Amino acid sequence: MIGSRGRSMSEQQQQQAPKRKLSLYDLTTALSLWLQLIHARHDPEAFKQVVENLAQESGLPSTDLSTMHNAFTAVRDVAKEKRTPVIDLYLVGGIGAVELILLPVLLLAGTSDTPLSVAFFLLVFSLPLTAISLFFSFLKQKYNITTYGKIHGTLSFWALVTGTLSLDGAIWHVSRVAGIVFLCLAVVMYVWAGFYLVLIQASLRFLSLQEPPEAKKPDAPDLPAS
Repeated sequence: MIGSRGRSMSEQQQQQAPKRKLSLYDLTTALSLWLQLIHARHDPEAFKQVVENLAQESGLPSTDLSTMHNAFTAVRDVAKEKRTPVIDLYLVGGIGAVELILLPVLLLAGTSDTPLSVAFFLLVFSLPLTAISLFFSFLKQKYNITTYGKIHGTLSFWALVTGTLSLDGAIWHVSRVAGIVFLCLAVVMYVWAGFYLVLIQASLRFLSLQEPPEAKKPDAPDLPAS
């Protein structure tokens, strides 16, 4: 009995495949393939070939190749569409409300030290940027313009950056530790919000790509009875 147990345990250990450790070669290969995906995003055939190479490198079964291709295609399509994200409207609108509250506070406090001087200087830039970014957002909503545009994206980005840093400068004036904590949390929240938005859009695009062609065809209209 003991001998049979020992043999069965040794057979089980032999059957278990050894765990592969992530090496520097694996990281280099993954980075190289990722750069190839970025360069091939405008060429469908080249993009498909890079995805197939990535599947071969990772040992993915051929039956899952279409799923992997749809996943990368969904991320590529979301990055190329650049539709007007609603999240920017709320973020810029929120920072604009904070700036209107912060403006009289800084006017009364003056520029007695460096943090307040920086906060007031950044607020002077942030208020016009926030106003024109919100103007573009409301204008696009009214006329159903779905494209985002580089100008609008740049305005929204710098409105958020200067507004957040201005508020951080006011907090830094009271407590340096609180200013550092607020700045770190703000950066993490902004990055997480953008990542979550891309994740939702890519997931919806992936589900649409996974649908069979028959499910996408509209139903034929009923013919009138003769």
